[in-house]
Amino acid sequence: MARKDMDIGDLLRLVSGVTGTTFVDDAQRDRVLAIALDGVRAAR
Repeated sequence: MARKDMDIGDLLRLVSGVTGTTFVDDAQRDRVLAIALDGVRAAR
């Protein structure tokens, strides 16, 4: 479940930011993606 305080525009900008950059290696890419997904998930 996604956060209630975000909308599709927020999500698209987040995805654009993550995919619009380069990473030094796969580990950094995976780490940044995990951080982004943690920010999208609803609090428990």
